[in-house]
Amino acid sequence: MTRPSSLDAGSPEVPVTVASVRPIGLVIESRDRYRWGALGSLALLAIAGGMAAFGLPPMDLHGPLHWFGIMDPLCGGTRAARYTALGQWGLAWKYNPLDLVTVLAVTVMVARALVGVVARRWIAFDIR
Repeated sequence: MTRPSSLDAGSPEVPVTVASVRPIGLVIESRDRYRWGALGSLALLAIAGGMAAFGLPPMDLHGPLHWFGIMDPLCGGTRAARYTALGQWGLAWKYNPLDLVTVLAVTVMVARALVGVVARRWIAFDIR
């Protein structure tokens, strides 16, 4: 059994280009579809700024697995967020390298929202 190709007589030719099949793209919209992400990011930046100004919380923030000696990827995140907000990136990296990426992503999300509020246009991902 052979498969027909687009070069066979009688089959319609459908040109397919690489540019027409984009799984991810950027679009500019008149409405912010990531509004809750921006508000959550703003709250996280406020918490990091509060920890930079006032210090770490006086309570224990460990997860339940910590008491069994199991460290999760978020261990050290509170201290790392504080040190990132203070600009001490070396100490933040020491406590949790993932936190630097998280703070950068949160900052980009807040900056995107602020530009959108001023310009009344928001950049969004279009994923197909």
